[in-house]
Amino acid sequence: MLPGEPRALNVAPLVRELLLHAVRLCPLDLDHAPHAALLTVLLEQLSGAPEAPLQLPAPRDARARQLAAAILKDPAADLGPLLRAVGASRRTLDRAFVSETRMTLSRWHRRARMLRALELLAEGASVTTTAVSVGYATPSSFVAACREELGVTPGQLVVR
Repeated sequence: MLPGEPRALNVAPLVRELLLHAVRLCPLDLDHAPHAALLTVLLEQLSGAPEAPLQLPAPRDARARQLAAAILKDPAADLGPLLRAVGASRRTLDRAFVSETRMTLSRWHRRARMLRALELLAEGASVTTTAVSVGYATPSSFVAACREELGVTPGQLVVR
């Protein structure tokens, strides 16, 4: 049985291809034996798939929390004005983020941008629109960051 809420999963390449195949066949006819078998295999594989490690731990320090909230509100925002608004130096907040989230501020910011990018891509936004919306200067810099953070390009995330 699959969970009732959406989750990001790590799936094997075979499962990814089976999912893409199922999407191309939609709508599936469960009275058609090959379609029913495909769905059975997919459900079995997906029910045991590990969740993807796309967590964004929240810092506890008040200034770091304030900065994190501002970043989540606008992942494309320049950190300079946000740092001045919370009244702490980059170095102080970087130490707080590392200590409390085990990520540098830069890495936390990049992860926040990636999570927002995944939402936009899932909603059907183009890679270019997504890149601009989450603060990347060019689509290619977004693709490189996505590959580094997630291990795949944005195009590989989009089910066609």
